[in-house]
Amino acid sequence: MRIAILGATSMLAADFVAFSLEQQAPYSLTLFARDPEAARGAIARRIAPALGVSAPPISALPDCQPLDAFADGDWDAIVNFVGVGDPARAVAMGADILRITRLWDDRVLAYLDTRPTCRYVFLSSGAAFGATGPEPLGPDTSARFAINDLQTRAYYGISKFYAEAVHRSQTGRSIVDIRIFNYISEFADLNHRFLINEMIAAVRDGRSLSVDPNDMWRDYLGTEDFAALMGACLDAPSGYNAAVDAYSRSPISKMQMLALFRDEFGLVFEVSGGGINATGVKSNYFSRNRSAEALGYRPRSGSSDTLKSVTRLILSR
Repeated sequence: MRIAILGATSMLAADFVAFSLEQQAPYSLTLFARDPEAARGAIARRIAPALGVSAPPISALPDCQPLDAFADGDWDAIVNFVGVGDPARAVAMGADILRITRLWDDRVLAYLDTRPTCRYVFLSSGAAFGATGPEPLGPDTSARFAINDLQTRAYYGISKFYAEAVHRSQTGRSIVDIRIFNYISEFADLNHRFLINEMIAAVRDGRSLSVDPNDMWRDYLGTEDFAALMGACLDAPSGYNAAVDAYSRSPISKMQMLALFRDEFGLVFEVSGGGINATGVKSNYFSRNRSAEALGYRPRSGSSDTLKSVTRLILSR
């Protein structure tokens, strides 16, 4: 399968590409990025340990080209990772996130007009639901946006919601939107403002972490399960047009995470204040929608095991 990877510098894209190369997945991958050298470097850092070298040869890396060159190729599938993974950066971008998401989505859709059999996988987000309620998300959950009082932090979710709506209107096209809720990578930038990053950084630096007393639930996906979900979407029946929610075998609460990090990694914490809410408070930011099962997706790991294994890799570097 000839696959164009758009936005190849993103953490998710680089993890997927490196894992696919290491597992010798049946893909011919070509990468497209605003900074092709940065994308190539991200892949090299990931596959070097598996090859037992400090710097893999160029022949071991997939071709990487400028982002707008993808339209000149002949692809069986396009995977669109263009966007931001850091909620604080998404807020800082403001309305630009709306423009950028629409720009590259429109370009892919224009490509599909000329090659209607090409599959399209779009990386969406749980943020597409907008302001979530107190319960976990599910098949009957509706999106909620304060249309009369839109705040900058809502723009990221709106950009994903709009893209999904446009995709559903493309009846008969093979388009799958993967909604990512929580993902953890051994190559995560711990400066990004996620609670899990704060916890890992606190362990690494040997300092105490202050957290607020409000519990919350998250569902952390690792690279192996993400690659399995991606593979299921790429292999979906021709004409399959839907969104699927990403999930692991089991979610985990904040208090369970803190206890796990205390017991496994010696985290010292105090429950007093603080909190990271760059895109709004989400007490149950995970989904119980299992529609991906119909595509053959079966996650292998739960959040707890994924957090432990990835944290050990991060701390070992």
